[in-house]
Amino acid sequence: MSKIFLKIAIINLSKYLKYEYRVNVNQFRIVDGN
Repeated sequence: MSKIFLKIAIINLSKYLKYEYRVNVNQFRIVDGN
């Protein structure tokens, strides 16, 4: 039960971190472009 919850939490965290990374990269590109 706890292992399944841990796997779900890790998957959600990795998705969140990937999303945050994309947003940061996009903002950096926009700032760098201007």
